[in-house]
Amino acid sequence: MANSVNTKPSLLYIDDSPEFLLLFQASLKNDYNITTADSAEKGLEFLKTHKIKIIVADQRMPGITGIELLEKVAKEYPDILRFMISAFTDFQSAVDGVNKGRIHGFFNKPINPDEIRIAIAKALEIQNLKEKNRQIMQELKETNIGLKNTNRNKTIFLQILSRQLSKPINDISGTVQALKDKIDSRELVNLVNLLDDSVSNLKFFSSLTHQITLLEINENKINFTSLNPRELVEYLIIENTELLDKKNIKINLQESEKKIRFQGDHYLVIHCLINILENAIQHTADNGEIAINIGHEKELTFFEIIDQGLNYSQEVINKMKTFFTTNDDFLDVNINLGLVLVKHIMDAHNSQIRCSCNNNRLSIKLIFNSLNTN
Repeated sequence: MANSVNTKPSLLYIDDSPEFLLLFQASLKNDYNITTADSAEKGLEFLKTHKIKIIVADQRMPGITGIELLEKVAKEYPDILRFMISAFTDFQSAVDGVNKGRIHGFFNKPINPDEIRIAIAKALEIQNLKEKNRQIMQELKETNIGLKNTNRNKTIFLQILSRQLSKPINDISGTVQALKDKIDSRELVNLVNLLDDSVSNLKFFSSLTHQITLLEINENKINFTSLNPRELVEYLIIENTELLDKKNIKINLQESEKKIRFQGDHYLVIHCLINILENAIQHTADNGEIAINIGHEKELTFFEIIDQGLNYSQEVINKMKTFFTTNDDFLDVNINLGLVLVKHIMDAHNSQIRCSCNNNRLSIKLIFNSLNTN
């Protein structure tokens, strides 16, 4: 086993071919602190006593194959970035690598050093972003031990979160778009598209967080317009078609009155509903059903979304009821952050949220004042 010590990211390259071990190290020694091993078994032994950031493994090796090795690494060392390399054009190996080894990239031999640098740099950016998110959540948890989240604290939290997310998201998004224009490999195209979707989701969350921050500090007034609940729900279902189809979940839509309108900010109400439906999808089993009810009572318009209550603990249900139905603004990290943002939006509308649980099905009900034009 050979090792080259420097301050670059640590990388373990495993290949049973001495020629490729030398070529890989010679080509990328200026970019990474490279350790090499000529078998999967030696690589696993090295991991027991050393911390590394990246592992690149040849697929076809005697004994433990590259896929089997990366599957073990994914289970035992999930924070290590995993890449597979092969001299053979084997699409099934790439698919198995993604499904079993949860690989972050697939390279062909002979190696293209620039391709490897780009793929690893992108994976490191994503890993750093995830670490920042974990740090933010840990800071929030520690803050909540003895501190209630007043309006000022909420604003500060939202400002920090939005600021921390915006720059790395924009950097990654720009790089992804540049990368998509330059790659031809089907495996890499699929991986980059998956990365692009993830960045888009983060960008959406950061944007909505920024919007709520502006509302909290009164720098952005709500744009009240006349809204049709049925049209909003139809748009909501279309936006979540992919998630619903993936789990084969059916929507049972009930509408008590056809001609209902209410006053609200179209952009914010839509994102309220999207966050609640996405939460409902997470807590509904495959082939299950989510109920959406639209109604009108005493100049109040309501949306009710009812999931199957899958994987809720009684503790979380109680906390959600308290959070939504009282004026207690104390944040809890066990509550989906998307639902926290829903509460901010409804507070900005001077509207109500009701949360209840009947027959193990969780209901979240948004109630708007139809005549509120303030």
